[in-house]
Amino acid sequence: NLANLLREEGRLAEAESSYLEALRLMPDYPDALNNIGIVLGELGRPDEAIAHYERALAISPNSAEIYNLLGNVLLAGGRPGEAEAGFRRAIELNPDYADAHEGRATAIAAQGRPEEAEFSYLEAIRLNPENTTANLNLAGMYLKYGDSDRALSVYERLILLQPEVVGAHLGKSRALSALCRDGEAVDSIRHAAGLDPENEMLVLASEVYCPALMEGTDEIERRREEIDEALGRRTPGSILLNPDEILRWGTEPSFYLAYHGKNDLAIRSKYADLFRVDDLAEPKGSGEEIYRIGFVVTERHEGIFLSFMEGILKNMFDDRLEVNVICVE
Repeated sequence: NLANLLREEGRLAEAESSYLEALRLMPDYPDALNNIGIVLGELGRPDEAIAHYERALAISPNSAEIYNLLGNVLLAGGRPGEAEAGFRRAIELNPDYADAHEGRATAIAAQGRPEEAEFSYLEAIRLNPENTTANLNLAGMYLKYGDSDRALSVYERLILLQPEVVGAHLGKSRALSALCRDGEAVDSIRHAAGLDPENEMLVLASEVYCPALMEGTDEIERRREEIDEALGRRTPGSILLNPDEILRWGTEPSFYLAYHGKNDLAIRSKYADLFRVDDLAEPKGSGEEIYRIGFVVTERHEGIFLSFMEGILKNMFDDRLEVNVICVE
């Protein structure tokens, strides 16, 4: 019980110690084995978590909950194929286990099988219509594969059920933006920021929003000035750099700035200056006078990358250059 309280308070290392003490007193204590697995997963030690779940399954081989927990930690550890098997076994033991259907869907989606993932997400939502993560993940998958209308319908349904879910309003904004309904998109992202005004990344995202299409040069100038002023109101170095948070809230400078035919250096520099990196280690270097250049290619942009950059890559012959192409899944 002490370990459970410590885990709820986020004191994971102390919770681990208490779970271990419980297991010392009773090595086959199922709840302690399950819960220490959760803690170890949150501490980024998936292999140890898996070992505890396997011990728990040796005691309770027909526990759908343990198979679901095992699937979660395998998924978090980047092993979606094995995770899918765990979730599938949980569903065999309990066909109405909504969380297991959701986990299986996420594992399948991670393996690039969206049609199967959609089926499992829908089953999870049928069993529990207010399953927040299942709804958000399904809508996010629709967005990823270009089905913005269906994504929007999922976000809107979730908002009707749970109007305070920030992620639903943020996702709705992205779907509306993809549909070029920019006025509504701005309203949605601002509504999301209003629900969580202490989230500086989300508030910043609402301030630097840039529509895909604008009516003319006057609107382009006005919107760029608004973004520049929003960035200028903030203190340089006031935000700790966390790339995951930037991607989560969509706070990076808008891709659409490049289409305005303007010099983006000032805006992008102001944006970059907002962030700081604590405890940055100095690069050691190789001792060689070689410049390493990386070209990042994001998913589904491979064709346009080759169209514009192939000639440059093929002609970058210089002994001082090491050229790398970095592909992002």
